[in-house]
Amino acid sequence: MLLLGVLQAQAAGQVAAGSFDLLETQVLASSAASVTFSSLSSYAADYQHLQIRAVAMTTAATRFYMRTNGVTSSSYSWHRLSGNGSGVSSEGNGGQSAMRLMNNIQPASSSGAAIIIDILDPFETTKYTTIRALSGSTGSANEVGLFSGAYQNTEAISSLSFGLGNLGPGETNLLTGSRFSIYGWKAA
Repeated sequence: MLLLGVLQAQAAGQVAAGSFDLLETQVLASSAASVTFSSLSSYAADYQHLQIRAVAMTTAATRFYMRTNGVTSSSYSWHRLSGNGSGVSSEGNGGQSAMRLMNNIQPASSSGAAIIIDILDPFETTKYTTIRALSGSTGSANEVGLFSGAYQNTEAISSLSFGLGNLGPGETNLLTGSRFSIYGWKAA
């Protein structure tokens, strides 16, 4: 019984390389401009990759962005391929102040946009950090998107911030109940 063996190993703290561990979860108790995971460098010894799973809710149609280490300079590049059931669109940008990870979050009071973000080798200091995301939103847009890009800096990632409308002041807030969980992918 493979499944029982895996469960027993996890219960005993024997998690195999290549498996995910839940590291942190933030559920908004009130609306907020952004969500930040800090002190990520404490995970560098045990995890090779990070994954964020989020459900983001908002009151206005907007885009979803991420910043690393609080950097607001033009250090991000990204590509987008998205579809809405009747058409497909694509776009690419370099020299951006944040990385776009969703094109069109629709207003929702009780449901939200789902986003899965992979941060590959976030603690590696000899190359740029690669980021990919799969996102989807229902509502008037009914959009699914595939995003990829890079944080064009070789520093290790110590914090990740997520928000709406390019994370600028006065932008639309994330609503109460928006949920963000960060997982670590065990190093080999």
